[in-house]
Amino acid sequence: MPSGLQPCYAVSVQEAGDRIAVIGSGPSGANAALTLLERGKRVILYDVGVVEADLPEPEADFEGLKERLADPQAYFLGRDFEALIPQDAQALLSLPPSRSYHLRADDPRFGFQATPDFAPFHSLARGGLANGWSGLSIRWDEDDLRGMPVSAEDFRAASRRAQQRLPISGPEGDDDLSPYLSHADALQPPLEMNRHEALLHSLYRRNRGRIRARRHLLMGRSRVAVDTRPGSERACTYCNRCFWGCPRGSIYNPLSTLEECQRYSTFEYRPHALVSHFGGRDGHLRSLELFDTKESRWRSDPVGTAVLAAGALATGGIFLRTLKHDASLRGHFAAHELRTKSVLDTLSVRIPYLLGPMVGRPESHRNFQFNKLLLGYVGPLPDGYPRFIQGQVLSLSSLLYHPLIRTVPLGTYFGSRLFFLLKSALGSITYYLPDAPHGVNAIRLREDRDALLGDRIEITYENAAHKRECLQTLVRATSGMLRDCRSLALSWQTEVRPNGYGIHYGGTVPMSTREDLLCVNPQGRSYAYRNLVVADGATFPVLPSKSITYNLVVNAIRIAEAV
Repeated sequence: MPSGLQPCYAVSVQEAGDRIAVIGSGPSGANAALTLLERGKRVILYDVGVVEADLPEPEADFEGLKERLADPQAYFLGRDFEALIPQDAQALLSLPPSRSYHLRADDPRFGFQATPDFAPFHSLARGGLANGWSGLSIRWDEDDLRGMPVSAEDFRAASRRAQQRLPISGPEGDDDLSPYLSHADALQPPLEMNRHEALLHSLYRRNRGRIRARRHLLMGRSRVAVDTRPGSERACTYCNRCFWGCPRGSIYNPLSTLEECQRYSTFEYRPHALVSHFGGRDGHLRSLELFDTKESRWRSDPVGTAVLAAGALATGGIFLRTLKHDASLRGHFAAHELRTKSVLDTLSVRIPYLLGPMVGRPESHRNFQFNKLLLGYVGPLPDGYPRFIQGQVLSLSSLLYHPLIRTVPLGTYFGSRLFFLLKSALGSITYYLPDAPHGVNAIRLREDRDALLGDRIEITYENAAHKRECLQTLVRATSGMLRDCRSLALSWQTEVRPNGYGIHYGGTVPMSTREDLLCVNPQGRSYAYRNLVVADGATFPVLPSKSITYNLVVNAIRIAEAV
């Protein structure tokens, strides 16, 4: 908080002692708050809480929406065509301009220092980045949890409670992925596959022996937090609008968990709170320093116990600022630059392909847009962790096509005609590579008096050498599998996404059994402050390949139960 401003206490000291302050409303914050409420605690949740505009024409499918909107160009492409990917860019997809759950880099609240090493995604929305996730929900197992001081049984127990909040759709009975995608109890009916996916799955099953033996690849149905219950008012109608926001709320969103929190008289939601840091001294937090985005002023609230769940990158920044402002720790950190222990993300690679038997065939307009098929690579890898690399299969569906059309070397007119002949046959497979602490990878604060909080978070990141070998192995295996399925990998279009595009972040305040002021214990309790608990992805000391969001919920429930 800048000098000269007097703190305005919105919460009394007595109230602060009685309540647990939760920072952040994403999957971790919302589920930590509900777990605390269920255990009889009083909770106040601080959040900036940007609310997206209502989605238009909720009863229309993708084709109907294009016809009903007064200005479809502005909705799908942006008023200034900002959704169009530049000619020299390598990306095949961009976030929709009509969605505002992700914070754009030119927003004064963004708070990150631009670097060529890492392109962070950040959200100040109510519900966080989970407003735009695909719903893929796979619990980490014993192999994934290697390198974490957490037992698989702890995750299993918390997962059973998580499934009461996130009903998971999945295969009826076992499939080839079941030994690697251990999940609890009953699942909802699986999502319907479109023609493309059903054919690819059939071709895989016809050649599964060869594919498993020679390619070390397995294929199965996705496990997804999507409502598929017959008769449910939120059941998926396959409207093909997932990428632009589910109008029915079929995909789990932390907003539904916040609604559950609101039913408790012991819960209070505090929006417009951009948290900078805690005021701490001698191992104890005393205040919460925040900027009120509605009133444009700084505020200082007293705090008792605090649960930090602002997202791994923002949590790391808040934690560093707390250490920086703590006069009792200045001697401890004087000898070296203050930075986090690490920063983690799952590097992603996208391999486009052409499913030969689908060329020229009509496509399905009724579709769930995200991944309904999964791949798992279980062959030898240079690093040996984990034993399972997750791949997601995506048919083209109702996305923006211009990045692919421009790759056809026939000009716009003939390129478009050829593209739409091939459209129903096009798809992509995306792999997410695991991550572990490496070299100088970390975040630190860079002073910037023009920034809203007086500094910016700078991320230093480089990939370990073995990742390139891993990428080459996956591309070779996938190309072979697709040939076995009468398909062609468009390997010359393989896209290695920039660091940060995986949007699976972790490791900034990791769990450790060794006492370290920059770490937390296995229950999320800070070694630096006895009344601070960290409950989001910042606590993960390694990142498996499997999707993170469901495990953020599981971990937050586990940690909140230990508060």
